[in-house]
Amino acid sequence: GEHRVTEEGVHLFTGKVLDPGAMAGLQEMGVLVSEKPDPLLHDSKSVKITTFSRNGTFLVKAKLNMGNGDFYYRSYAINGEGSAYGASEKISMGNRGRGNQFVGWADAFQLGAGEQWLYSPWFGSFYATGNYEKAWIFHADFGWIYVHEEARGGIWLWLEENGWVWTSKRIFPRAFVSASKKWILLLSEELADNTLDGVFTGNINAQNEISKFTNLNAKYLEDGWWASPWFGNFHYNEITKQVTHEEFGKISIIPGEGKNDIWMWFQSLNWVWTSSEFYPFIYKNDDLSWYFLHGSSSHMIVLFDYLSDSWMEIPKLK
Repeated sequence: GEHRVTEEGVHLFTGKVLDPGAMAGLQEMGVLVSEKPDPLLHDSKSVKITTFSRNGTFLVKAKLNMGNGDFYYRSYAINGEGSAYGASEKISMGNRGRGNQFVGWADAFQLGAGEQWLYSPWFGSFYATGNYEKAWIFHADFGWIYVHEEARGGIWLWLEENGWVWTSKRIFPRAFVSASKKWILLLSEELADNTLDGVFTGNINAQNEISKFTNLNAKYLEDGWWASPWFGNFHYNEITKQVTHEEFGKISIIPGEGKNDIWMWFQSLNWVWTSSEFYPFIYKNDDLSWYFLHGSSSHMIVLFDYLSDSWMEIPKLK
Protein backbone atom coordinates (compact mmCIF):
# COMPACT_ATOMS: atom_id res chain seq x y z
CA GLY A 1 0.00 0.00 0.00
CA GLU A 2 0.83 3.68 -0.23
CA HIS A 3 0.89 6.40 2.45
CA ARG A 4 0.69 10.17 2.04
CA VAL A 5 0.02 13.15 4.31
CA THR A 6 -1.81 16.20 2.98
CA GLU A 7 -1.05 19.81 3.87
CA GLU A 8 -4.06 19.69 6.20
CA GLY A 9 -2.55 16.76 8.12
CA VAL A 10 -4.88 14.08 6.74
CA HIS A 11 -3.19 10.68 6.38
CA LEU A 12 -4.04 8.76 3.19
CA PHE A 13 -3.53 4.99 3.05
CA THR A 14 -4.12 2.61 0.16
CA GLY A 15 -4.50 -1.16 0.11
CA LYS A 16 -5.37 -3.94 -2.28
CA VAL A 17 -7.17 -7.29 -2.00
CA LEU A 18 -4.88 -9.73 -3.81
CA ASP A 19 -7.45 -12.53 -4.17
CA PRO A 20 -10.33 -11.24 -6.36
CA GLY A 21 -12.31 -14.41 -5.58
CA ALA A 22 -12.53 -13.37 -1.93
CA MET A 23 -14.29 -10.07 -2.73
CA ALA A 24 -17.78 -11.59 -2.75
CA GLY A 25 -17.55 -12.88 0.80
CA LEU A 26 -15.69 -9.88 2.16
CA GLN A 27 -17.19 -8.45 5.36
CA GLU A 28 -14.76 -5.65 6.13
CA MET A 29 -11.41 -4.26 5.03
CA GLY A 30 -9.22 -1.28 5.76
CA VAL A 31 -5.94 -0.26 7.38
CA LEU A 32 -4.53 -0.69 10.90
CA VAL A 33 -2.16 1.92 12.36
CA SER A 34 -0.07 1.55 15.50
CA GLU A 35 3.07 2.78 17.21
CA LYS A 36 4.06 -0.92 17.45
CA PRO A 37 5.13 -3.13 14.50
CA ASP A 38 2.58 -5.53 12.99
CA PRO A 39 -0.65 -3.90 14.27
CA LEU A 40 -3.48 -6.33 15.03
CA LEU A 41 -7.26 -6.01 14.87
CA HIS A 42 -7.90 -6.73 18.54
CA ASP A 43 -5.00 -4.65 19.89
CA SER A 44 -6.39 -1.71 21.89
CA LYS A 45 -3.42 0.41 20.77
CA SER A 46 -4.21 -0.05 17.08
CA VAL A 47 -6.22 2.46 15.07
CA LYS A 48 -8.66 0.79 12.66
CA ILE A 49 -9.67 2.79 9.59
CA THR A 50 -12.41 0.93 7.73
CA THR A 51 -13.62 1.34 4.16
CA PHE A 52 -16.97 0.25 2.77
CA SER A 53 -15.55 0.13 -0.75
CA ARG A 54 -15.83 -3.20 -2.52
CA ASN A 55 -13.18 -2.48 -5.13
CA GLY A 56 -9.94 -4.44 -5.17
CA THR A 57 -7.86 -1.32 -4.54
CA PHE A 58 -9.10 1.01 -1.80
CA LEU A 59 -8.24 4.30 -0.13
CA VAL A 60 -8.91 5.38 3.46
CA LYS A 61 -8.27 8.71 5.20
CA ALA A 62 -7.93 9.85 8.80
CA LYS A 63 -6.48 12.67 10.87
CA LEU A 64 -3.93 11.08 13.20
CA ASN A 65 -1.87 12.85 15.83
CA MET A 66 1.32 10.90 15.19
CA GLY A 67 3.82 13.66 15.99
CA ASN A 68 7.28 13.24 14.49
CA GLY A 69 7.84 9.68 15.69
CA ASP A 70 7.69 6.38 13.84
CA PHE A 71 4.51 4.39 13.31
CA TYR A 72 3.44 1.28 11.42
CA TYR A 73 0.50 0.43 9.20
CA ARG A 74 -0.83 -2.48 7.20
CA SER A 75 -3.98 -3.51 5.35
CA TYR A 76 -6.44 -6.04 6.70
CA ALA A 77 -9.51 -7.89 5.40
CA ILE A 78 -12.16 -10.01 7.11
CA ASN A 79 -14.40 -12.66 5.54
CA GLY A 80 -16.39 -15.63 6.81
CA GLU A 81 -13.26 -17.72 7.25
CA GLY A 82 -11.33 -15.22 9.34
CA SER A 83 -8.98 -12.27 8.94
CA ALA A 84 -5.86 -11.65 6.86
CA TYR A 85 -3.15 -8.99 7.02
CA GLY A 86 -0.87 -7.31 4.52
CA ALA A 87 2.79 -6.55 5.04
CA SER A 88 3.58 -4.07 7.82
CA GLU A 89 5.09 -0.77 6.66
CA LYS A 90 7.12 1.63 8.80
CA ILE A 91 6.65 5.39 8.46
CA SER A 92 9.18 7.85 9.91
CA MET A 93 7.37 11.18 10.18
CA GLY A 94 10.45 13.03 11.41
CA ASN A 95 12.24 12.46 8.09
CA ARG A 96 9.20 12.81 5.87
CA GLY A 97 8.86 16.01 3.87
CA ARG A 98 6.29 16.71 1.18
CA GLY A 99 8.93 15.93 -1.44
CA ASN A 100 7.45 13.89 -4.27
CA GLN A 101 4.46 12.66 -2.24
CA PHE A 102 2.16 14.44 -4.69
CA VAL A 103 3.02 15.29 -8.29
CA GLY A 104 1.56 17.20 -11.23
CA TRP A 105 -1.14 19.85 -11.41
CA ALA A 106 -3.57 17.65 -9.43
CA ASP A 107 -1.10 16.87 -6.60
CA ALA A 108 -1.93 13.20 -7.22
CA PHE A 109 -0.29 9.88 -6.44
CA GLN A 110 -0.69 6.31 -7.71
CA LEU A 111 -2.89 4.09 -5.56
CA GLY A 112 -0.27 1.35 -5.78
CA ALA A 113 2.78 0.17 -7.68
CA GLY A 114 1.87 -0.20 -11.34
CA GLU A 115 -1.61 1.24 -10.77
CA GLN A 116 -3.01 3.61 -13.39
CA TRP A 117 -5.64 4.92 -10.98
CA LEU A 118 -4.44 8.03 -9.17
CA TYR A 119 -5.85 10.00 -6.26
CA SER A 120 -5.74 13.74 -5.68
CA PRO A 121 -6.76 15.08 -2.25
CA TRP A 122 -8.65 17.93 -3.94
CA PHE A 123 -9.54 16.61 -7.42
CA GLY A 124 -10.52 13.04 -6.52
CA SER A 125 -9.80 9.71 -8.23
CA PHE A 126 -8.96 9.41 -11.92
CA TYR A 127 -7.46 6.96 -14.41
CA ALA A 128 -4.52 8.06 -16.55
CA THR A 129 -1.94 6.36 -18.71
CA GLY A 130 1.36 8.14 -18.35
CA ASN A 131 1.39 11.94 -18.26
CA TYR A 132 -1.96 13.51 -17.38
CA GLU A 133 -1.47 16.96 -18.92
CA LYS A 134 -2.55 17.52 -22.53
CA ALA A 135 -4.14 14.08 -22.33
CA TRP A 136 -7.44 12.31 -21.75
CA ILE A 137 -8.20 11.02 -18.26
CA PHE A 138 -11.19 9.18 -16.83
CA HIS A 139 -12.50 10.76 -13.62
CA ALA A 140 -14.43 8.60 -11.13
CA ASP A 141 -17.20 11.23 -10.83
CA PHE A 142 -17.13 13.19 -14.08
CA GLY A 143 -16.18 10.59 -16.71
CA TRP A 144 -13.87 11.45 -19.60
CA ILE A 145 -12.03 14.77 -19.29
CA TYR A 146 -9.41 16.29 -21.54
CA VAL A 147 -6.70 18.02 -19.51
CA HIS A 148 -5.17 20.92 -21.44
CA GLU A 149 -2.59 22.90 -19.52
CA GLU A 150 -1.96 24.86 -16.34
CA ALA A 151 -2.81 28.55 -16.35
CA ARG A 152 -3.06 31.25 -13.68
CA GLY A 153 -2.52 28.80 -10.85
CA GLY A 154 -5.17 26.39 -12.12
CA ILE A 155 -5.94 24.01 -14.97
CA TRP A 156 -8.06 24.11 -18.15
CA LEU A 157 -10.27 21.04 -18.63
CA TRP A 158 -12.71 20.00 -21.35
CA LEU A 159 -15.89 18.17 -20.32
CA GLU A 160 -18.57 16.97 -22.72
CA GLU A 161 -21.38 18.67 -20.79
CA ASN A 162 -19.68 22.04 -20.17
CA GLY A 163 -16.95 22.40 -22.77
CA TRP A 164 -13.84 24.27 -21.60
CA VAL A 165 -13.72 25.07 -17.89
CA TRP A 166 -11.04 26.45 -15.60
CA THR A 167 -10.60 25.40 -11.97
CA SER A 168 -7.88 25.18 -9.34
CA LYS A 169 -7.05 23.55 -6.03
CA ARG A 170 -8.15 26.70 -4.20
CA ILE A 171 -11.66 26.94 -5.71
CA PHE A 172 -12.57 23.37 -6.76
CA PRO A 173 -15.33 22.11 -7.15
CA ARG A 174 -16.20 25.54 -8.49
CA ALA A 175 -15.21 26.06 -12.12
CA PHE A 176 -15.40 28.87 -14.68
CA VAL A 177 -17.10 27.98 -17.98
CA SER A 178 -15.41 29.69 -20.91
CA ALA A 179 -18.42 29.67 -23.26
CA SER A 180 -21.04 31.08 -20.87
CA LYS A 181 -18.64 33.14 -18.72
CA LYS A 182 -20.37 31.72 -15.65
CA TRP A 183 -19.25 29.89 -12.53
CA ILE A 184 -20.59 26.40 -11.91
CA LEU A 185 -20.17 23.55 -9.42
CA LEU A 186 -18.56 20.42 -10.85
CA LEU A 187 -20.67 18.00 -8.84
CA SER A 188 -23.12 15.24 -9.55
CA GLU A 189 -26.56 15.80 -8.05
CA GLU A 190 -26.27 12.66 -5.91
CA LEU A 191 -22.87 13.47 -4.45
CA ALA A 192 -22.86 12.93 -0.70
CA ASP A 193 -20.34 13.96 1.91
CA ASN A 194 -16.78 13.43 0.68
CA THR A 195 -14.77 14.67 3.60
CA LEU A 196 -13.52 11.29 4.82
CA ASP A 197 -13.99 7.86 3.28
CA GLY A 198 -12.52 5.91 6.16
CA VAL A 199 -14.20 5.23 9.48
CA PHE A 200 -12.07 5.98 12.53
CA THR A 201 -12.64 3.37 15.24
CA GLY A 202 -9.61 3.64 17.51
CA ASN A 203 -7.22 6.18 18.97
CA ILE A 204 -3.51 6.75 19.40
CA ASN A 205 -4.00 9.05 22.40
CA ALA A 206 -6.86 10.58 24.31
CA GLN A 207 -6.77 13.83 22.30
CA ASN A 208 -7.00 12.13 18.91
CA GLU A 209 -10.71 12.38 18.15
CA ILE A 210 -11.77 12.67 14.53
CA SER A 211 -14.82 14.45 13.20
CA LYS A 212 -16.08 13.96 9.66
CA PHE A 213 -17.88 17.31 9.78
CA THR A 214 -15.30 19.81 11.02
CA ASN A 215 -16.87 22.68 9.02
CA LEU A 216 -20.05 22.14 11.03
CA ASN A 217 -18.15 21.93 14.34
CA ALA A 218 -20.18 18.75 14.77
CA LYS A 219 -19.77 16.26 17.60
CA TYR A 220 -20.75 12.61 17.38
CA LEU A 221 -23.68 11.59 19.60
CA GLU A 222 -24.65 7.94 19.03
CA ASP A 223 -26.22 5.59 16.46
CA GLY A 224 -25.00 7.71 13.56
CA TRP A 225 -26.36 11.01 14.93
CA TRP A 226 -24.26 14.19 15.00
CA ALA A 227 -24.88 17.60 16.60
CA SER A 228 -23.72 20.95 15.20
CA PRO A 229 -24.06 24.09 17.34
CA TRP A 230 -25.26 26.12 14.36
CA PHE A 231 -26.53 23.59 11.80
CA GLY A 232 -28.54 21.38 14.16
CA ASN A 233 -28.74 17.59 14.47
CA PHE A 234 -28.35 15.21 11.54
CA HIS A 235 -27.83 11.50 10.87
CA TYR A 236 -24.98 10.09 8.77
CA ASN A 237 -25.17 6.58 7.33
CA GLU A 238 -21.62 5.20 7.09
CA ILE A 239 -22.55 2.66 4.42
CA THR A 240 -24.66 4.78 2.03
CA LYS A 241 -22.93 8.09 2.93
CA GLN A 242 -26.40 9.63 3.21
CA VAL A 243 -26.90 12.73 5.39
CA THR A 244 -30.39 13.23 6.85
CA HIS A 245 -31.04 16.51 8.64
CA GLU A 246 -33.40 16.37 11.62
CA GLU A 247 -35.60 19.11 10.14
CA PHE A 248 -34.85 19.23 6.40
CA GLY A 249 -34.57 15.52 5.52
CA LYS A 250 -32.08 13.99 3.09
CA ILE A 251 -29.43 16.38 1.80
CA SER A 252 -25.84 16.20 0.56
CA ILE A 253 -23.00 18.18 2.13
CA ILE A 254 -19.48 19.15 1.11
CA PRO A 255 -17.16 21.51 3.04
CA GLY A 256 -16.67 25.07 1.84
CA GLU A 257 -13.42 27.00 1.50
CA GLY A 258 -13.52 28.43 5.02
CA LYS A 259 -13.57 26.73 8.41
CA ASN A 260 -17.30 27.13 9.09
CA ASP A 261 -19.08 27.01 5.73
CA ILE A 262 -20.64 24.25 3.63
CA TRP A 263 -22.34 23.54 0.32
CA MET A 264 -25.66 21.70 0.58
CA TRP A 265 -27.74 19.96 -2.09
CA PHE A 266 -31.55 19.99 -2.01
CA GLN A 267 -33.53 18.15 -4.69
CA SER A 268 -35.39 21.24 -5.92
CA LEU A 269 -32.72 23.89 -5.29
CA ASN A 270 -29.59 21.94 -6.23
CA TRP A 271 -26.45 23.37 -4.58
CA VAL A 272 -26.63 26.22 -2.06
CA TRP A 273 -24.03 27.75 0.26
CA THR A 274 -24.24 28.73 3.91
CA SER A 275 -22.05 29.24 6.98
CA SER A 276 -22.23 29.57 10.75
CA GLU A 277 -22.44 33.35 10.26
CA PHE A 278 -25.34 33.33 7.77
CA TYR A 279 -27.34 30.17 8.51
CA PRO A 280 -30.37 29.76 8.22
CA PHE A 281 -29.86 32.09 5.23
CA ILE A 282 -28.62 30.16 2.17
CA TYR A 283 -27.14 31.42 -1.10
CA LYS A 284 -27.90 29.87 -4.49
CA ASN A 285 -24.95 30.53 -6.76
CA ASP A 286 -26.51 29.75 -10.15
CA ASP A 287 -29.20 32.46 -9.87
CA LEU A 288 -27.31 34.75 -7.44
CA SER A 289 -30.16 34.73 -4.92
CA TRP A 290 -30.63 34.40 -1.16
CA TYR A 291 -33.20 32.21 0.62
CA PHE A 292 -34.25 31.91 4.24
CA LEU A 293 -34.76 28.36 5.61
CA HIS A 294 -37.82 28.99 7.74
CA GLY A 295 -38.67 25.42 8.76
CA SER A 296 -40.48 22.32 7.55
CA SER A 297 -43.58 20.20 7.79
CA SER A 298 -43.70 16.42 7.46
CA HIS A 299 -43.39 16.61 3.65
CA MET A 300 -42.26 20.13 2.70
CA ILE A 301 -39.46 22.60 3.42
CA VAL A 302 -40.55 26.22 3.79
CA LEU A 303 -38.29 29.00 2.48
CA PHE A 304 -38.46 32.71 1.73
CA ASP A 305 -37.13 33.66 -1.72
CA TYR A 306 -35.65 37.17 -1.58
CA LEU A 307 -35.33 37.41 -5.36
CA SER A 308 -39.07 36.97 -5.92
CA ASP A 309 -39.97 38.40 -2.49
CA SER A 310 -42.24 35.47 -1.74
CA TRP A 311 -42.60 32.31 0.33
CA MET A 312 -42.09 28.94 -1.34
CA GLU A 313 -42.11 25.23 -0.50
CA ILE A 314 -39.93 22.41 -1.82
CA PRO A 315 -40.29 18.63 -1.24
CA LYS A 316 -38.63 17.19 1.84
CA LEU A 317 -36.84 13.91 1.12
CA LYS A 318 -37.11 11.25 3.81
